[in-house]
Amino acid sequence: MTQKETQNIWGKLSDMCFWSMIVSFFFVVFLTAVGLPFSHDLFFTLISSLFGLTILFIILNIRKESAIINQKIKQFEYLPEGLYTITDVLTEQEVGTLSNIHVDFLRKKFLEQGMDDNYFYFLPELLEMFIDAEDPDEKLADFLRQSIEGKEDIELFWQRHQSENLTKAH
Repeated sequence: MTQKETQNIWGKLSDMCFWSMIVSFFFVVFLTAVGLPFSHDLFFTLISSLFGLTILFIILNIRKESAIINQKIKQFEYLPEGLYTITDVLTEQEVGTLSNIHVDFLRKKFLEQGMDDNYFYFLPELLEMFIDAEDPDEKLADFLRQSIEGKEDIELFWQRHQSENLTKAH
């Protein structure tokens, strides 16, 4: 079974659970609104079922989100080897180049936070916290510090180094 199929199964189970919750809720509301006599046992059973479906819905949604994140991680597993050009988005000037290992390190840290594009955004104080928490190698830490030096914030864009794109095309 592929990761996409697993994600779809969790999504469908989650949807079925959600609609069961909605139907159960409106059934309880309907019985209450029309004033039909019903036993406390039936009411307790319906409320317990609704509570159980709510818990099941939450669990299934967590599994669904986990499957989506795992699929993204697999999709963005590794960049091709080589150098990557890093550009300051605001000034559109090249900041420098990083190896695929350094860009992969940043990508995976940002992917954990739900970001899967070619941009990295830093504020000076958050950059220092990021460096302390994630402990990148010294070369990457120095590169990031130099990139933001004297700026209030920085948004970096990465792409495969042009000379590598040209040599691969021929």
